[in-house]
Amino acid sequence: MNIVYKILPNIITLSRILLTYVFLLLQNKQYHDIKNRETFLCLSIVFLCICITDLIDGKIARFLNSKSFIGSLLDVAADAAFIFSSFIFLNIHGIIPFWFTIVILSKFVEFIITSYVWKKLNNKTSELFISDPIGKLTAVLFYIIPGIVGILFYKFQNNLLLATNTLIFIATTLSVISSCIRCSNCFKHFKRIP
Repeated sequence: MNIVYKILPNIITLSRILLTYVFLLLQNKQYHDIKNRETFLCLSIVFLCICITDLIDGKIARFLNSKSFIGSLLDVAADAAFIFSSFIFLNIHGIIPFWFTIVILSKFVEFIITSYVWKKLNNKTSELFISDPIGKLTAVLFYIIPGIVGILFYKFQNNLLLATNTLIFIATTLSVISSCIRCSNCFKHFKRIP
């Protein structure tokens, strides 16, 4: 039973990658058959499952005392797989501008680099990745935009452009603010090194 506790969070995380594939299939089906209620409901349920697995895998790992380096890597990989594949799909179909996917990629690379630098300079944390409050909010927006677009695409096509542009503007602004704060903190630490 102990091994189950150790791997349960990772199984939940890995299920998110499978759910991402299903989400993309449903997203594609919905794109080609906009008014299909069944596809819309399935897409909504799969998106909800993706969000729930993202919320609970880390909490379960902490509760079961089974946090691991591999688990942290899998979590970030599953998040990246969902976010990037969803946005590439939305780029290909002209729903989201390509430059926004570049913003997401830039934020992801910055997050990895600044987490590494903070960890090396501080030596205070056992966490693989170090997040900040604005960065967390930005990541949530990156995560929910594909689901919101799927819902709007089915229900409110007339408002799709306005809603997606508003979300993109907010997410880009928060991303820039978070990156500036994180990079500034790294530079401050570098200045303190003799």
